[in-house]
Amino acid sequence: MKNRPIYNSDIPVLQAAIEADKFHPGEWKVEDFRGFSEVFEDTHGPVVFVVYGPEGAEVKRLRISTMWVTPDESHRNGRCIVFLVKLAAERARSAGFEELIFKTTHPPLAKFCTRILNFVPIENDEYVLPLERKDEANTNAL
Repeated sequence: MKNRPIYNSDIPVLQAAIEADKFHPGEWKVEDFRGFSEVFEDTHGPVVFVVYGPEGAEVKRLRISTMWVTPDESHRNGRCIVFLVKLAAERARSAGFEELIFKTTHPPLAKFCTRILNFVPIENDEYVLPLERKDEANTNAL
């Protein structure tokens, strides 16, 4: 698994994923993936397009928004999200963020992220992962 910037050659794959999206129909456009964004891929090609955005006044959160290329490939996507969250947590922590946050109405993704990645459900189908500072972190923290 590796991550890289989104290239112009990725746009047709991203557009096709947006058009086929059954979880957020009509919510995303290719333009939404400008800014701090990247694609995660494996040996078979792109798995997920990701865009990050800071938010929060009381708690500094880094929002993760995704567009899955093949949402029904749960094994492939599961491997990818573990890699993605670990990398995002390391980056966010070093940049001073206190939590990662994402939103989903997809029960299998929510269950995976809470049971395996230790995200905590909050409100409105949102989930957060508290980020411990390295000097406070235990060996089980992401």
